[in-house]
Amino acid sequence: MTGLLSGARQAIGQYFSLVSFLPSLFLVTYCSVLISSGGLTGPPDHIGIRDAVSELDLGGAAALTLVSLAVSVVMHPLQYMMVQLAEGYWGLGALSRRMRSLAVDRHRRRRAALYELRRDAKHVRGELERLHKSAGANAHQELLSLHFESSRLSSDYPDSADNVMPTRLGNVLRRYEVGAGEPFGLPASALLPLVGLVAPDTELNYLNDRRSAMDLAVRTAAIFGIAFVLNVALFWDDGLWLLTALIPYTFAYVSYRGAIVQAHDYGNAMTNIVAMNRFTVYERLHLELPNNVLEERDLHQKLRPMFDLQPLEALRYQHPAPPPFAVGPAMNAPAGDQPAPE
Repeated sequence: MTGLLSGARQAIGQYFSLVSFLPSLFLVTYCSVLISSGGLTGPPDHIGIRDAVSELDLGGAAALTLVSLAVSVVMHPLQYMMVQLAEGYWGLGALSRRMRSLAVDRHRRRRAALYELRRDAKHVRGELERLHKSAGANAHQELLSLHFESSRLSSDYPDSADNVMPTRLGNVLRRYEVGAGEPFGLPASALLPLVGLVAPDTELNYLNDRRSAMDLAVRTAAIFGIAFVLNVALFWDDGLWLLTALIPYTFAYVSYRGAIVQAHDYGNAMTNIVAMNRFTVYERLHLELPNNVLEERDLHQKLRPMFDLQPLEALRYQHPAPPPFAVGPAMNAPAGDQPAPE
């Protein structure tokens, strides 16, 4: 039995248990609390919640765990879709296109305001230093705060306004998807799948841990969002009980902000892994290693059709030299062929 449980645990994996099970356990527990409160049939009653908690036994806890596991198994394939929705990929419907357009326009204005604030704060500091004028302590600290905070917030957006996404999470991820490979002339989204095949296990584990942390935050935000909708649907006509919806809403907001922080961590890990393993990719593709960054950018221009599943042109290969043949010690001549001693 122990071997079976160990094998099942290894098959499910740490990623599944964290990203899928824990948020699902909260959702099932929260739904149980809402049902115990009597919210389905009338005004909620906190006495019903207290009685349900006090009467919870080992069998009830096991049933709660099994239902949570079933929900997590059903929702696990939807994890990628949740991240895509949180990034701002909402489809081509008329309503989604309209919502996306409004959200992108809002983030472009916010990005432009942050860039302008950062530029102005830097300009004022530079002018004061050039004129050898000393601002007051409070004014100097305010300039520093404006410069550092605007720099930090503007790092949530990609460098080009054309790459702005409709959500904050989408903008952070797009910044690294485009910018991580920009110094070398190719987006990280194109290099990363190849890098993932050649990078050491320790680096890939680090990258996967960062991605799992981001996915967990996104899924937690989605679960709290579902709890918020259920809360509003059940308590919308129950007076002050409707205010309890602020609890899951607050946790959903905090989880989403945590996902943004984790997205920066994941993006930095992606940037570092691409930078450290790109030459291994060139070697595995039997390409001539570039001598400088200009040659590397030129190489990436020639590789671009490959990522679009198009024919390659003007690409020179450099195959590794074959290993030398192993030459063993000279074999002794047979006894019959040896010359007789004089």
